Amino acid sequence: MSKKDSIESGSAEYRWSQIIDSLEEGVIGIDAEGCVVLMNQAAEQLTSCSLGAARGRHHFQIFAQSPWLIDLVDEAGGGDRRSVSAVGSIRGLWEKAIPVRACASGIFDADAHRVGTALILQDLSVQRNLETDVRRAENLAELGTLVAALAHEIRNPLGGIRGAVQLLAAEIGPHPTAREYVDLVLREVDRLTKLLGQLLELRPRSRFTPQAVNIHRVIDHVLQIVGPTAEEQSVRILRIFDPSLPDVRGDPDALTQLVLNLVQNALQAVSSSAIDAREVRITTRIETDYHLTPQVSRDRGRIRLLRVDIEDNGPGVPREVEANLFSPFVTTKPKGTGLGLTICQRIASDHGGSIRFESAPGRTLFRVMLPAWDKEPGGS
Repeated sequence: MSKKDSIESGSAEYRWSQIIDSLEEGVIGIDAEGCVVLMNQAAEQLTSCSLGAARGRHHFQIFAQSPWLIDLVDEAGGGDRRSVSAVGSIRGLWEKAIPVRACASGIFDADAHRVGTALILQDLSVQRNLETDVRRAENLAELGTLVAALAHEIRNPLGGIRGAVQLLAAEIGPHPTAREYVDLVLREVDRLTKLLGQLLELRPRSRFTPQAVNIHRVIDHVLQIVGPTAEEQSVRILRIFDPSLPDVRGDPDALTQLVLNLVQNALQAVSSSAIDAREVRITTRIETDYHLTPQVSRDRGRIRLLRVDIEDNGPGVPREVEANLFSPFVTTKPKGTGLGLTICQRIASDHGGSIRFESAPGRTLFRVMLPAWDKEPGGS
């Protein structure tokens, strides 16, 4: 081979390497002996293992915690030219389960001899999150309609009970024991009325006229509200804002309630922790649009999203609660109603956005995605 051919061959190999690295799917090359010889960047991120650490190691070792992948690679290496695929989960960074679709195919040379196996991993996290968002929104709409009807039916009798008790109190006069019972009834009626008010927040909202809302002003207003509580509990609140963010497309009052609920939850979480350096971190940034639900994408075209992260260093969400955290009446608080996060989910959904969370001992993060107020073509 001439020097020119060598250079061209090397350049072609480099270009192929660049193409593989640019793919969103994870690509892993395994030789005929079952050892890893190639991994692109997406595969390194999905498996939390670098090519340097994986090269030369048998795939049994790399996928020890995901035996279904081992079976898939072995099946593809059976000698024929079939591709085999399956859906499962792998353990990524921090032992987090990542849903993936895996496809394994044998690699053959010009003489039809198998020289290895190609394993392609497609991250299904976004797809699963979108499915969860749609399912939650549908369930919440159905529940909200039912609950709102019941709340209206209960609210009127409660108002009558409160009025009757107040009249009864006037008839009784300054009787100490009776007055104590009257006050108890009034407090419980007021508590139930407040709960019904929260339940009514779950009902489907009529379409609101969106405004351009500065999300930083919303956050600053919320921090003014919770400031005394944070100071009393010795909680440090960190603001990490991107000053170049566009406005949010939404309703300012609803967005204030959304942020307030999440910040109050974070403060309550760290206040229950025994750590000394209690901290809540609020971060804003621009996000890409691949997290949008298909319906929003169809209705409004390509949309920029703003991302608001609210993170605390409290004890984390108990594993047994995680799957139903946004469901009504699910709470980790001794006196909680379990409606705060459900309302947050409803507000995010009303705005065409989403809310998700990540949690581990010593860290909980809620991530809110909201459409930007975009006047460019494709926006509204």
